[in-house]
Amino acid sequence: MQLTKKVTAPCTFLLDIEVDASTVSKAFGRAYKDFAQFTRVPGFRPGRAPRKVLEPYVDRERLQTHVMEILAAKAYSDALEQEHITPYDDPQFEPGDLVEGEPWRFQVTVAGQPTVKLGDYSDLAIERPVTEVTDADVEQTIEAIRRDNAALRMATGRGVQPDDVLVVDMSIQVEGMEESKLQRSLVRLNQTIPGFAEAVAGQVPDETRTFSLTFPPDYPDESRAGKRATFTVTIGSINEYVLPEVTDEWVATQGEFTSVADWRAEVRRRLVERMNEAADEVAVGRIVAALVERATIEFPPAMLESEIRADMERLSMELDRSRTSYEQFLAMSNMSREEHYQRVEQDAERSVRTRLVLREFSRQEGLKLDEAEVEKGLADLRSRADDAGVQLMGTESDQRTRIANNLLREQVRARLMEIARITDVPVASPTAR
Repeated sequence: MQLTKKVTAPCTFLLDIEVDASTVSKAFGRAYKDFAQFTRVPGFRPGRAPRKVLEPYVDRERLQTHVMEILAAKAYSDALEQEHITPYDDPQFEPGDLVEGEPWRFQVTVAGQPTVKLGDYSDLAIERPVTEVTDADVEQTIEAIRRDNAALRMATGRGVQPDDVLVVDMSIQVEGMEESKLQRSLVRLNQTIPGFAEAVAGQVPDETRTFSLTFPPDYPDESRAGKRATFTVTIGSINEYVLPEVTDEWVATQGEFTSVADWRAEVRRRLVERMNEAADEVAVGRIVAALVERATIEFPPAMLESEIRADMERLSMELDRSRTSYEQFLAMSNMSREEHYQRVEQDAERSVRTRLVLREFSRQEGLKLDEAEVEKGLADLRSRADDAGVQLMGTESDQRTRIANNLLREQVRARLMEIARITDVPVASPTAR
């Protein structure tokens, strides 16, 4: 076998392989023997007909294909071993003309494994943004909790105000369509199309108003998206949200709290914990970015293409779940197809480079999984699923892989925080900006 190798792209090789004539002849002999086992030849039992008698009954195209399979499998395997190539993906074959008794030449493009060389990371230094939790942060969080626990009650003696929930009798005349029948509907003003809340502001029960608005281009009902419509609205009732009063009795419904002071302290503690977790995430992200920047990374284009396909498939499933078309998604994102693909490609490349660097970092640091921890994690996952009455997605192997990846990710995260020199830098709370 004669072999030449040419690099055509990062970690991608074109192997030009020539198999000698003697090997080709032997492969033809083997192929005829294989075909003889199932080819019917008058006067002979399967596998007993001499080759000269068998040849006219054998499909030449199928025979040639079988010979190529015999030759390519061995030659390709030998070429990989000779050139020390471990394929990342399935190869692409380009067969040449095959003639019995003559050398056969074919080419194969193969994507090899990525290569990563980490730079020196012994002097990594980053800043960790630390946000002090203020009284204003605590009050803002408490107000959000109160809003989440608000009760709805009928409002009397006033007109419609922002954030009200209305019971209305409404008909809609969309341009180019028949007017809808008068229907009683529940309308949440903070979830209506632009202009609706302003159009009914101050309206009182039993009052009827008629106004025109344009549905947004990304409106879920495609038949109405971007179209002008006339609304006829009669108010049936006005309902408002009433926030609970923060008392010892009410906070007891939020957990095992005996007083408002205890509850406020817990709200603050959770905020501090959340701020610290966010600070750690930023710190880890900066450390990883520094590692990637210092590393020398090469990977085959096939790896990037695979990542892009996976990202697009995930997006497609998300759009299907939300009943949103790709065109609507582009409109909401204010992007063209080309701009979106460019962004996906950039994100995919960043993901691939980061994953490869962290994998090499894990290997270089000798981070290993404890199988007992994986088993415990799997048992905990099953127990939580049973308690919730839900079925786990995927096979047991998939679940084990996810748990193992999460555990390894935590090890990597902890090690990154250990090796870097981290300086805490105070930053202003969002409520203070």
